[in-house]
Amino acid sequence: MNVSKMISERSKETQIKQAVLSVPVEIPDNLCSCAVTQTPEEWSDSDQDITKSDVSIEDIQERPCIENFYERSLHCADQSRVMDDIDLIKLLSSGLQLSPRFIDKFRKRRNHRKYYENELNALELEKRVNLNGMKYKKCKIKIQSAHIANCTPLDTTDPIKTIIISGRAKAGQARTDDEVVVELIDEKGQSASETRRYGKVLGTLKRCRNENVDHPLFLCTLDPNESHLAIPLCKTVPKIHLVTNQVKKRYGNKKQFKVEKYRYDKERQELKFDKITDITPETKRNTLYIVAFITWNQYDVYPCGAVIDLLASGGDIDSSLRILDIQHNVQTTYLPETVEETKTIIDKDSTGESLGDDLSHRRHINEVKVFTIDPPGSHDLDDALSIEYSDDMYKVGVHIADVSVYVTKGSRIDAEVQRRTTSFYPGLRSARHMLPEPLSIDLCSLLPEKKRPCLSVFFKFNKEAKLIEKPTVLKTIVCSSKQMTYQDVQEIIESGKSDDEEIAQAIQYLFLLARQMRKQRLNDSMFFLPIECKSNGNVGRESEAHFLVEEFMILTNKTISELLMTRFPNVVPLRRQGEPNNEEIKQWLNNEKEIVDIVLALQGKRIAGNKVPSFRSVSTCSRKFLTVQDWIWRVLTSEDDNELDTLSLQQNVQRYMRTDEIHPLQCLAYHGWISHQESAEYVCSGVVANPENGRHFNLDIYPYTHFTSPIRRYSDLIAHRLVHSMIEGKDSAYQQTEIKELCVHINTVQQRQKAYEKNCEILKLSLRLKTKPIMFNCFIDDVSDSSISLCIPSMKFKTEHSNTIAVRLLDPNKNPKIIKDVKFPYDLVRLEWRKRLYDARGYSSCIAQPKTQGETKEAQRIDPNRHGVSIPLSRWAQALQSVLENKMHDLKSVFANIAQDVVKLPTSVDTVRDVSTETHDGIVQPFTSFSITLTHGQIVKVQMAADMQNGILSPYPQLLFITENVQFCLQHMKDPIECLTQYAANSTSPKYSSIKEYNAIWLPLMQMESAMTSVRNEKNFTIHNVPIKFKYRTGQFRLSIPFCHKRNIDLTKSDNHSESNEEQCEDSEVDIQGANGWICVRHKLPHLGDDNDSAAFWVAHGEIASVNRNKDKQRLTITFEFHPMSPPVPRIVDRQPSTIELLIKTDFHRRMERCLKSLDTEKREDELALKIARFLKMPQLDEDCLKVVATVNLEVDTTDCQPIARMLPRNNTNQKHAIKKALTSTFSLIHGPPGTGKSYTGIKLLYLFSEINKVHERRDGKKRHVIFCGPSNKSVDLVARLSKERLGSKCPKLVRIYGETIENIDFPISGRILLSEKSLKDTKSDENLRDISMHYLIRQDGKRYASDLKAFDQKYKRKGNTLTLEEFNEYKSLRYKAREEELKQHEVILCTTAVATSRFLHDCKFNRNTYVIISTEQRMFV
Repeated sequence: MNVSKMISERSKETQIKQAVLSVPVEIPDNLCSCAVTQTPEEWSDSDQDITKSDVSIEDIQERPCIENFYERSLHCADQSRVMDDIDLIKLLSSGLQLSPRFIDKFRKRRNHRKYYENELNALELEKRVNLNGMKYKKCKIKIQSAHIANCTPLDTTDPIKTIIISGRAKAGQARTDDEVVVELIDEKGQSASETRRYGKVLGTLKRCRNENVDHPLFLCTLDPNESHLAIPLCKTVPKIHLVTNQVKKRYGNKKQFKVEKYRYDKERQELKFDKITDITPETKRNTLYIVAFITWNQYDVYPCGAVIDLLASGGDIDSSLRILDIQHNVQTTYLPETVEETKTIIDKDSTGESLGDDLSHRRHINEVKVFTIDPPGSHDLDDALSIEYSDDMYKVGVHIADVSVYVTKGSRIDAEVQRRTTSFYPGLRSARHMLPEPLSIDLCSLLPEKKRPCLSVFFKFNKEAKLIEKPTVLKTIVCSSKQMTYQDVQEIIESGKSDDEEIAQAIQYLFLLARQMRKQRLNDSMFFLPIECKSNGNVGRESEAHFLVEEFMILTNKTISELLMTRFPNVVPLRRQGEPNNEEIKQWLNNEKEIVDIVLALQGKRIAGNKVPSFRSVSTCSRKFLTVQDWIWRVLTSEDDNELDTLSLQQNVQRYMRTDEIHPLQCLAYHGWISHQESAEYVCSGVVANPENGRHFNLDIYPYTHFTSPIRRYSDLIAHRLVHSMIEGKDSAYQQTEIKELCVHINTVQQRQKAYEKNCEILKLSLRLKTKPIMFNCFIDDVSDSSISLCIPSMKFKTEHSNTIAVRLLDPNKNPKIIKDVKFPYDLVRLEWRKRLYDARGYSSCIAQPKTQGETKEAQRIDPNRHGVSIPLSRWAQALQSVLENKMHDLKSVFANIAQDVVKLPTSVDTVRDVSTETHDGIVQPFTSFSITLTHGQIVKVQMAADMQNGILSPYPQLLFITENVQFCLQHMKDPIECLTQYAANSTSPKYSSIKEYNAIWLPLMQMESAMTSVRNEKNFTIHNVPIKFKYRTGQFRLSIPFCHKRNIDLTKSDNHSESNEEQCEDSEVDIQGANGWICVRHKLPHLGDDNDSAAFWVAHGEIASVNRNKDKQRLTITFEFHPMSPPVPRIVDRQPSTIELLIKTDFHRRMERCLKSLDTEKREDELALKIARFLKMPQLDEDCLKVVATVNLEVDTTDCQPIARMLPRNNTNQKHAIKKALTSTFSLIHGPPGTGKSYTGIKLLYLFSEINKVHERRDGKKRHVIFCGPSNKSVDLVARLSKERLGSKCPKLVRIYGETIENIDFPISGRILLSEKSLKDTKSDENLRDISMHYLIRQDGKRYASDLKAFDQKYKRKGNTLTLEEFNEYKSLRYKAREEELKQHEVILCTTAVATSRFLHDCKFNRNTYVIISTEQRMFV
């Protein structure tokens, strides 16, 4: 009977194309990554037998490396690196042997105070638990951080689920996974809930990690703040205090960039000092440290350890995999005895010599074609299928490679295989096979045209896929006729065509059976579809092929477990998964409420005590809404009447609707459900009390074991040996105690395997993101005032580094506002910004005018739901029901009704889709204020890239896309130093041999500080649509001067000219060299998907090199140089409109860099600044100055001008000495903590210097000034007030000069105040000092320029009136002249250090012959 006849007997041809067909949808790249597909029954357990992969990702431009570790093992004696890795992995498992004499060197003397209390012994701990089990609990402990640990009671029925240990001392010296006794220390009911309590550890009952190892090795990173502390990746102990004896001896306190390395002397059993290694920020990120645990006594917070090796990664595949292999204890090469025995097996097989199993008595499967189905590139083929059809009956054969023929129990190979337990699949390079390659990919592998011993299970089905006979298990010889991939099988399922008609027919038969079996096993949950992506980001179209194999593997495992439980009920290694915790599920149900019915209906799950979930359970009057991504909505509501009649569109609509993970609320609920699932584990059947205790929750099967993958799982090999005993009528090959111990070991290795393959998947994605960042559609899982937690559906494996955005990286200008909603279990958080967002075109066409309230413009609210469509939940449930019932034509009317019910959520009311400082009519505001309200379930666009973390590439959020005009570069906010400049590699020194050495140390430090402050400078601005010309590693763009002036953009700031010569600068071409800031360049790359908003951005950073101004052309030409770490420029970007974000350096940092660069040993050898920098001997005052100082009374007597209560206090001995030294030296330092009289000393010096200046002026007629500058306006104002109050009539003529920002607040110039209210909170001039404030003095009646300045003030104080460029330059020139004139009338200038270095004071001709007093919090420089 042919396939078409069979189908016609069952139903119409269209039935094969109904909803049961799981044809994959075209998921765009932004929803795809290298996540491995999982089915519902695999939510927390990879139980299917089809996930192995040897495939290299296509996006990585490196030739896949097919390694044969067996061959490497044969020649490992010639490869010292290999041997080093083998020894290192062994040491990580077994630890070191250290002599007592060596350990005693690190034990502190007893006169130190103990940090930890004495632990109770096991007998006393048991006694306390037995006497008062309510207060004392046996728990398993998990170290979370240095000062936090969580303990889980061993009694699973205990209502307390988590006991929090808060405080390092309370955790004691317990290690992660230890069985401990915890004392509850909080009162019942006072903690957050009854299931969470607080306690402290009293002692350890059992050490689970490194149980018999006194001195284990740990793979560690360095503490980000302290290089003498190491943090184990495994969190076995919180931190390790590294030995720093040699560093202290050689470098004293300057040890933060040094690490001591030791080598292990095996004979003497001690660690010998090897060398000191320099640590830079780059090496910190790229390096892991092997740390030996030495000892942990009660006097130390952390155990003592020493670095014995460093593992550096270059970010490439091989070095990264080496680190992962070592981190997860993954063996690559095989032991010599394993290699020898493998050679013996190969020799016997080649000569036909018996291997101990008489293969002649096996049944040869020749009457039917047998074939394998695996991922492309697979070599270890351990399962094959066959099918025969006759008289409405199907006979299916599941053929599993019989590894037990080659690996006998107790052999040397078996010992290593048992230790390895499983194959490890990195997915980037060759698998780390459990069996040596000659066995795993040759003799045991079911390769085409090769006869292989198998254990075959035969099933007989009727047309309804019901078993009509008991399955039979036979020892067979199988010769596979063809190796097929899932893609091959999928094409046959969809088209029915193949080069081999017999195999095509067999595939169709198997699929029809598997589809019905799946329906019987899963019911409606078979309609659930996970996101399915290949490693290169393309969508896999292989769902049916996967579940075809999966159904027969699950059935085979179930059948074998039932047979073995009948024959050997106490020695079967069962696969068990417990039910989720009831309390956690209750909380989940409460949070998700009505969405639960939709999620669980597709999962086919029923929670104990709750109704069966159903789409019909969703209330039609529900006010609940859910969000559908806008690009999906466009497909679902296509206006083409004929589109829903096409098969491809029907399949896509089904796929979109049935895939929970592409819909925000369903995805988050689904991931929440997964997070509460228990991990599956192996357990000996002899210790399982009842079926419920041994059931696999997700598969809903008891008993269940693993049998179908013996090449890659030791548990399956155990099952094979038991099957042999069963077939041959022998006693069990294993004892119960053996199986119990093996299950514990296998479970431990399985955890390592999952962690290893998770990290390999992360690495695989990261390698792709490193060269090609991807914009992902992300769903907000949770948001707080400190962070935004994201769910990225297609990133199966997430890390905290990749799925969290710190709010501080968004730099809002106000503190986040948390909004509570009693009807909603999740908080809403409102973030607000004040930004300068410009457009090079001079207008923005999509911006609505902001609403105003009084005279203050409200912050515009951006629509947070702009990337989705909100529809009633009940309507979606109705549509899902139509899909499940295959009523595709009903969907037209359903979607038509849904389209009419689309609503705006409350957070979308009165919002705009975009914001800008430009408007459509060309009006420019000084800035734009906008906000967005974020909450659970919203869609955000986040671009992911990759950087080094813990020696391995890891994904991280690079860019947050809010709107076309609002994008946040998280990269330069997270690490501005790495993006914009470089980390300083050298620490400061007490003395410098040359100014070159001085600058080599201090310039990088200054640039680091400048970068840190620049990214948060509120004067930063963004310009969109700027054409940029790129050449090599530089870029150049142009801006018109009127454009810049209108927007208060000043890129021409230079310390080489002042306001007084502004006109001169305008009259000629000026090339201003030196960096005024940094630049972040972004360009949206072409995107061909459905969702154009998800196009990725090219992001690069650089430093402004020069600004060229040409008056005739009225433009600025800005040239910048790319940072070395920035990616290369794509060809498509050149001369195309891009977005630039200018990160402006503060005036202070710009001037400091100029000063440092201006130090020149040849020209300035005798200058004071150079001598101060190099700690050289200060030049002496000339005799004339010293004679003048000698005439001055060091005590400032104010008795004749002040009441006693307001007089300056008399000098004490130290103050007298400090004042005398200040007066007689060219440079002196006065230091002391707050409250020691520095302010009064400064006032006295201020007075005394002014008196000395008067003497000099009477002699030579030259005007001299005293400048007093402090760290803040507040400190300077205090000195000014005290000077006026305490000096009275003796007070010299003071002038208080404020910065431009404060002057613009008092006398506004439209568009010139750029700082936010938050920054301006304490930024104002002192009203009591207006009589000495420069910007008020120059406006006093009778002053030369007062009337003209007042006229300008009146003209421009009205809001919205903007100065022209000519008028603004005229105003600056007038103000400069007024200041210069006013300064002649005063003796003492009071200002901040920033103002003291301004262009005005720097270029003023009165700044010569000036005494300078610089006051800080604890020091005063004179």
